[in-house]
Amino acid sequence: MHGAAATASSGGIGQSSRENAYCLPGDIPAFGSADGPAALPAACIYTDSTGTPGTGTTTNLACGGDLQAALNNASCGQKIAIPAVCSSAQNVISGSFTLPNKSCDANHWIWIESDQTRAAGFPAEHTRAMPCAINQPSLTGYPNYSCAMAAKLMPQIQCNGSGNPACFLAAAGANHYRFVGLEIAETATVSNTGNGLVDLSAGADHIIFDRILFHGQAMNCPRSGSIYTCSSNDTKNGIQLSNSTRVAVINSWGYDFLCPQGGCTDSHAAGGGNGNGLDGILQVL
Repeated sequence: MHGAAATASSGGIGQSSRENAYCLPGDIPAFGSADGPAALPAACIYTDSTGTPGTGTTTNLACGGDLQAALNNASCGQKIAIPAVCSSAQNVISGSFTLPNKSCDANHWIWIESDQTRAAGFPAEHTRAMPCAINQPSLTGYPNYSCAMAAKLMPQIQCNGSGNPACFLAAAGANHYRFVGLEIAETATVSNTGNGLVDLSAGADHIIFDRILFHGQAMNCPRSGSIYTCSSNDTKNGIQLSNSTRVAVINSWGYDFLCPQGGCTDSHAAGGGNGNGLDGILQVL
């Protein structure tokens, strides 16, 4: 990724200093004076919640509510809280949702979050989210992880529309959005071989994905060595970063990005870059 800055942290509790070890409040780079023969990154994004204030009111989306209308009507600084648990007929929000360009600023971020972010068991800020938060104490074919509690704490946003659309598609210039505690998933019936579950390629700026679970629908897909032997759908990308600036993916978990049907040849949890100065900041996938 040309011009990209990448940092990583261990994702443990209380690791705020590690997440922003090279970036100070106000997006002030702190990369030092030199890194051997490598050129230092030109930009960074400060990801602590104190640096992304949402100072307005909260819109509580009802079960079965219109998420696109909530996005269209949101003012800079407001929060949209999405219910994590609804009736079986309304427990998945399905569609392709556009993030409008509202010309927000550093003091007025739009937050899109689970309504369970303050519930017992929800991963605290600076803590890596695990599938425990979508009531998955284990995943077949993946290393074991420890769940202090497994519960449905995240709403599922499922990509489901024509032309391999993203679950979230940024309009040109969309900026200052923070996502917290969502499950962003491919539909079980339609392959996504386009830009990704989240597509920022129209040119988004200052977007943070915090404690997000991104995944395809190849769960329980058997493997023979490194080869997947299943009839599951293709899911090419989690997040498409091309043309975007200052994007962070922190304390999140991406899995099941596969191309078993041959609709794509390479898959990525996050990727992009086209030589136009991408400043995507990848912190903890």
